[in-house]
Amino acid sequence: MIHATPRPGFSLFLVERYLPASATSRAVDDGLRASRASRELPDDGAEIRYLGSTFVPGDETCYSLFEARSIEAVMRAAERADVAFDRVVEAVTIGPIPGDVARNIEGFTR
Repeated sequence: MIHATPRPGFSLFLVERYLPASATSRAVDDGLRASRASRELPDDGAEIRYLGSTFVPGDETCYSLFEARSIEAVMRAAERADVAFDRVVEAVTIGPIPGDVARNIEGFTR
């Protein structure tokens, strides 16, 4: 698992797109192309890392997570990868919460 805490000067961005429930192989192919495109973009001066995707067939939605300095760099990577997207938004990831911490959070249940 990749630890999704952005490096200083970087932010996390979530790319959202809608795919048919039967499009698992397309989601995988899109992820491979996005990864390749993010590795190629530094040649253009944009620093970006593809961190992975989550496909939710029941909702016909696919989310891809990137680390970049700007939303424009993420959009360029998606376009270069020929990955259509519905929106790109800044994101915050929340990792596993240790049990001793969770017990002290009001309303938190496991």
